Amino acid sequence: MHNSIRAGLFGLALIFSASAQDSAPAGHYEGALKTPNRDIQIAFDVDKGAKGWIGSVTLTPGPTGLPLDKINMEGATVSWAIAVPNAPSFTGKWDKESSSVKGSLSAPGGELPVEFKRTGEAKVSVPKESTAVSKQALGKWAGTLQIPSGPALRLDLTLANRPDGKGTATLVSLDQNNTEVPVASVSQSGNTIELDVRAVGARFAGTVNADGTAIEGTMNQNGADMPLKFTRPTAAPPPGTPPAATPTPQEKKP
Repeated sequence: MHNSIRAGLFGLALIFSASAQDSAPAGHYEGALKTPNRDIQIAFDVDKGAKGWIGSVTLTPGPTGLPLDKINMEGATVSWAIAVPNAPSFTGKWDKESSSVKGSLSAPGGELPVEFKRTGEAKVSVPKESTAVSKQALGKWAGTLQIPSGPALRLDLTLANRPDGKGTATLVSLDQNNTEVPVASVSQSGNTIELDVRAVGARFAGTVNADGTAIEGTMNQNGADMPLKFTRPTAAPPPGTPPAATPTPQEKKP
């Protein structure tokens, strides 16, 4: 009786061990997405963190180090989603013999097949940890990004501190249907503030002045530097408010 139980447990252990080996491992995966206009090189990294799977993806041309969520590496199934609004998600099957994952990227416009080859160990790109934002920089800001090859974009920026003391940033592009652009991290050292806007392949570095009325710096997107200055927005009058009367000059008394 005891021998048969031990044999059964040993058999189950072998089954589970084989299943684990057939699961896609952590690592660095590379592939190419064939589109009608051009090929896009895609590399994603997945690894097992303290709280589960973590990952990032880089598109060339395109943004780098975009965070992944909804990562599934159980059995032969490999799936993940890019943690950016309206971004593609991937679902595929792991092939142990070829060390590759075959599947498709799904986006609002449809699906495209893609195959990823495991080429090495995982190198997940993790955003810099956010720091507290100084009192001079807290609050709402407005700026205009001067794009060399296109129209200027008006941006709204809000800087705040969470209850745990870490800074947060909300960036909204007013001229792109008030689209909120995810900011991966915000850090401040002295008067220098840095925003990691990897969702659009960009980083901003600027200096806040002493009286907290301006943050002036540069937005770097995909290698191109663009000047960007944020100032405190001027409060607009409520709708329906009549324009202020223009004062008339007073006559001088003789």
